[in-house]
Amino acid sequence: MIKFFRQIRKSLLLENKTGKYFKYAIGEIVLVVIGILIALSINNWNQNQKNIAKKAVLLKALKIEFTSNLKQIDTVLYYDQNVIKYTQKLLQLDSKKSIITLTDSLPIWIQNSDTRWTFDPLNGALRSGISSGEIHLINNDSLSNLLFGWSDFISDFKEGEARTVEAVKKAK
Repeated sequence: MIKFFRQIRKSLLLENKTGKYFKYAIGEIVLVVIGILIALSINNWNQNQKNIAKKAVLLKALKIEFTSNLKQIDTVLYYDQNVIKYTQKLLQLDSKKSIITLTDSLPIWIQNSDTRWTFDPLNGALRSGISSGEIHLINNDSLSNLLFGWSDFISDFKEGEARTVEAVKKAK
């Protein structure tokens, strides 16, 4: 193919047909530019397809992670509510009532009022997405902001947990 084009160029130059040669050269340049543009379009399309696949994998991993975190929060809240319930029962004990009549319930109340559950969220997929930069594939700005603010939320939550534990220790 290259030899064919080379022969055309030589014959046009040897025959002093410079006008035709320039038209031929411009046509060849246009063909090369069109070829480059087509190659870039294909490359962009391919990259977009890869990004869509990465985004789908990231969103699926985040959904699994946050579903697990939600279950853990529900468990923590359940046990916290039990602590409140059994602590209230202990506080409502009247010294006039005989503790002997509560021998079955009292150990359970004491045990359940001292149970502490902590929230330790999974953050692997989120950290991976942030460190790899794939988190920017998510086009939803409010979701992106929430994901970036998640670590601050967890820090605040852990501080609150620590204050509660410290208050319980002081109360004893």
